[in-house]
Amino acid sequence: MSAIDLKIEKLKNKIQELETKHFEARLQSNQRFSNLGWGAGMRMSKINVSTTKEDNLKRRIDIAKIELSKLLEIRKSQPTIF
Repeated sequence: MSAIDLKIEKLKNKIQELETKHFEARLQSNQRFSNLGWGAGMRMSKINVSTTKEDNLKRRIDIAKIELSKLLEIRKSQPTIF
């Protein structure tokens, strides 16, 4: 395996781990939203659950996917040696 192939495999594993963490963060956000009672929403209209963790993970996933696509393009452009 070449160095690019190893980087590609590491990035795929990283993306998979980040997607798992993102899913768990979404579950936590949904749980917080569902625990917010109807009365609290009526009393204070600006109550909102923070989704910063979820947003940061999504941004990291997008960056990793862009990097992966660049590496795949580099690997595609390299000649194969048999």
